[in-house]
Amino acid sequence: MSNVRFASCAEALMTGALQNCRKTKRELVHLSAGIQVESEGSRWHAAFVKDVSSEGMFFYSDFRPSSGDPIKFKLKFTDGMQGMPIWYKGTVVRVENAQAGAAIGVAVELEGYDFISQTEPERLASSAEKKADV
Repeated sequence: MSNVRFASCAEALMTGALQNCRKTKRELVHLSAGIQVESEGSRWHAAFVKDVSSEGMFFYSDFRPSSGDPIKFKLKFTDGMQGMPIWYKGTVVRVENAQAGAAIGVAVELEGYDFISQTEPERLASSAEKKADV
């Protein structure tokens, strides 16, 4: 394929040259997960992660963020990883809803992530209490 520049990734998608728009290779993972969005408190949503890379993720769920929204969310994969939750931080870059009643597709450009053990909240709370006593 030639080094033709496209005006947008949408144009590249229509011409079949989308792979030239990706910064890093996406891995198809097809993993079910629970997702908890920080701005919504403790509510969990069902999620299905379609693909992931070091810089982005695409998943389906039942909540609708807006494109451009900053998002911090926790995923708890139900397939593998022993249920270890992972916090992700990023920006919503695309929201898709193919059919009425279907799950909403969310593409996120990732800024970072952090593995958190099940006891992490207790450890952080204990650490904060010790600092307050000093």
